[in-house]
Amino acid sequence: MIKIRPAQLSDCELLWQWSNAPDVRKSSFHSEPIPLDEHKQWFSSKLQDPDCTIYIVEDENSEPLGQVRYQVIDKGKAAEVSISISSAVRGKGIAAGALKMTALKYRNERKVDELHAFIKIENHTSVRAFERAGYLLQEKCSREGQAAHKLVLKLPGSNHFA
Repeated sequence: MIKIRPAQLSDCELLWQWSNAPDVRKSSFHSEPIPLDEHKQWFSSKLQDPDCTIYIVEDENSEPLGQVRYQVIDKGKAAEVSISISSAVRGKGIAAGALKMTALKYRNERKVDELHAFIKIENHTSVRAFERAGYLLQEKCSREGQAAHKLVLKLPGSNHFA
């Protein structure tokens, strides 16, 4: 059982730790480690950005399991989604559940029609998690100069929901 809440400034260092995990850096389009000061600045700006929403995924005891971030890329139409799950709980199906739960909450809060995810071609685990959450592979593309899959989720209540 998982629950979600909005990210808070106090989550900054935990998200930095998750972001700097070696396997997360390897799956990222920017694989260099992130300095803490740089992350603090970025995180603070994202919390203040009206086009960014970050949810913290927790277990029933309020222990953080991961985060899901949405960034508007086309006002009223689409947002880009990214996710990271704590290495301690990866492989337990939490990502797909977190993606489903946050997508519905985000849709109610932001009224976008679609969610887009860009995943490195070799990151089969993430592709499967997004597919289990209802995302469909739309195309292969280039992202930050690297081969990627673009997956799309058309949200219930949108004009395009199938």
